[in-house]
Amino acid sequence: MALTEAAVRKLHSAIGNAGAAEEIRSNLELLEVTAGTATASKPVVLDASSQIDTLDVIAPKINGTSVTATAEELNVLDRSKYIVVDDEFAGTLDTNLWTVDSGSDGDADDPVVAAVDTTYIKGPTLTLVTGAGDGTDAVDASVITGSLLCYSCNGRKLTMEVGFTFAVGSALRAFIGFTDKLATATPEVPITISGGTISAAAADAVGFAADTASNVKVWHCVGVKGTTLVTTTASEAWADPNLLVSNTINYGTFRLEIEDEVATFYINGTLVATIAAAAVDKTTLLTPIVIVSSEAGVSSKTGYVEYIRVTQERR
Repeated sequence: MALTEAAVRKLHSAIGNAGAAEEIRSNLELLEVTAGTATASKPVVLDASSQIDTLDVIAPKINGTSVTATAEELNVLDRSKYIVVDDEFAGTLDTNLWTVDSGSDGDADDPVVAAVDTTYIKGPTLTLVTGAGDGTDAVDASVITGSLLCYSCNGRKLTMEVGFTFAVGSALRAFIGFTDKLATATPEVPITISGGTISAAAADAVGFAADTASNVKVWHCVGVKGTTLVTTTASEAWADPNLLVSNTINYGTFRLEIEDEVATFYINGTLVATIAAAAVDKTTLLTPIVIVSSEAGVSSKTGYVEYIRVTQERR
């Protein structure tokens, strides 16, 4: 890199002045850069192709607007590396992506996209209406799963994010995550809590479980691998009297990440729990699931799903 005229003059005047010479030496070292390479405490110079290697930008902006998406979220846009299912349920339910079912009770309905206008929920949403029967899932559940058992966490990261809420005025239960059965099978909540006991109906499943029959009114982060249960400490409390999650927004955001049987759980962007091993069998093919069901002797209740987003790394 060529020295400026001012730098040359300073160099001449510094001859015989040790202090000034040292300052110039330091300045010259700053100019010793490799074009196209980003180096700490050095100027950045593009190479002959007007390119630069890796830059680690802490707070990027584009045309003055901050980029708030994480690098992982941006990488998911590369469909050559990720399989992505993203549904905001703004129109007719896509039966190529989803399978729905409900229990035999007359009040239980298959999940449908509907326009909703309540205190907390407004606009199109997927509604899951439970029955008012004997409290078994086969009678009272409303469930949506993927259309296929096609996901696994065997060497590939698997992620699910759901916007979800429902009122907790009476006894019911819910599960958000992955399971080993499609909705076309008899409806079942994969993992439930009664009193202080957590039970699994599924052989392999992992996700968020809430049950008003439990002693502690919280979301539990749970998994079952080959019928062996793995649970974590309770996570997010039901602080709001009308919402299952403790927030003041319309929906809670539930995010589950699984890779090689390690599962991490996020609620509203906050890491709430990790299952470090054996969360679910990594060789078992799974499907995303959201299910709500009523306890015995209660009126029909409704769960609301804003969106479901599933990403799977390609091989």
